Amino acid sequence: PDTVDGRFEMIILHVFLLIDRLRGQGDKAAELCQQLFDTLFDDMDRSLREMGVGDLSVGKKINTMAEAFYGRAGAYQDALDKEDREELIGALTRNIFPEVSAEDVSRAGVEALADYLAANRLELAGQAVDDIIVGKITFVPLAPATESNQDV
Repeated sequence: PDTVDGRFEMIILHVFLLIDRLRGQGDKAAELCQQLFDTLFDDMDRSLREMGVGDLSVGKKINTMAEAFYGRAGAYQDALDKEDREELIGALTRNIFPEVSAEDVSRAGVEALADYLAANRLELAGQAVDDIIVGKITFVPLAPATESNQDV
């Protein structure tokens, strides 16, 4: 959904894809992974402050967001490594639509997102690490929204 939380989920999904691709690809790739992670959470810190979150609460919220990132990254990686589409769909449903009952979530929409994630993992695997390191990255576009794959 187009909410603050929904946008966070889409950002971490893409950061996960890049970190997943760069894992084990040498020092430059490891450095970029750390820069991505640091930039992500520096930006989240700034955004929280702009939204009026108090200084004393920002650190706690950032820690919660970092835990969320690691949890989601682990769930997505595990499902993708096992090529278990149902597990991936379950993880996406839980993470993207946490306040919506599973039966109220558009199955077609979550399937489209799972397909997008899997397709981009393959797309990034075909891209040279040196290109990714210098910012030459291509993502497969998300399938156009249809009545059957709209969220909730």
